[in-house]
Amino acid sequence: MSNILDVVQSYFNAWNAHDSEAIANEFNENGEYSDPNIKIRGRDIGKYAQGLWEAFPDLSFGIVSKAETGNGMAAAQWLMKGINSGRFRGLPPTGKEILLPGADFIKIKNGKIESVIGYYDSKAVPEQLGLQILVQPYKLGSFSLGYSVFAQTGKLSKPGAFAITGIWNKDEETPEIRDRGRDTVKEMLDMEGFIGAALARAGFFCFNSLLSYFFKILSF
Repeated sequence: MSNILDVVQSYFNAWNAHDSEAIANEFNENGEYSDPNIKIRGRDIGKYAQGLWEAFPDLSFGIVSKAETGNGMAAAQWLMKGINSGRFRGLPPTGKEILLPGADFIKIKNGKIESVIGYYDSKAVPEQLGLQILVQPYKLGSFSLGYSVFAQTGKLSKPGAFAITGIWNKDEETPEIRDRGRDTVKEMLDMEGFIGAALARAGFFCFNSLLSYFFKILSF
């Protein structure tokens, strides 16, 4: 049987090597990973790691301390570092570095990981990247809540046209619609006569759908 701390070190070595297959292979068939933002099993653990590497291509874990805690358990204190040079949560890269301290509690049996439970400040990464953190319900009474983005050219011309487009979409389609909306506005900012735009999502889960609104203000 492998030494518990050897398995722990091998697990973090796979993370630092950016080897998603090796990470997944450290877990047993029903192995589970969870942290404040996610709970996943099996091969999805490797896919989750790949998503982080896309956002932070130089991502690495420095082990501050690790120790056995008994009954096949180990605790590892770590510091995650990386520069955000890829898209993160659908947003363009900020070029900023993150320093995230945290700890994993790892259960091991027969040389394989049964579970990893990670603890860290879930607000730390968005705050270090200069991102807003919005906490609110999807619906409050008769009000539907969401988020919005506003872009303007700085022109003070009187608008000659006002257009509204509404889209009711599936949850998994939201990132694509958001990205396409932003790309469209980027192109329109260079158009003569264009003043500005507000992109907003307001709604709640209903039949696995989200309500999305796109507003475009044009001047002729």
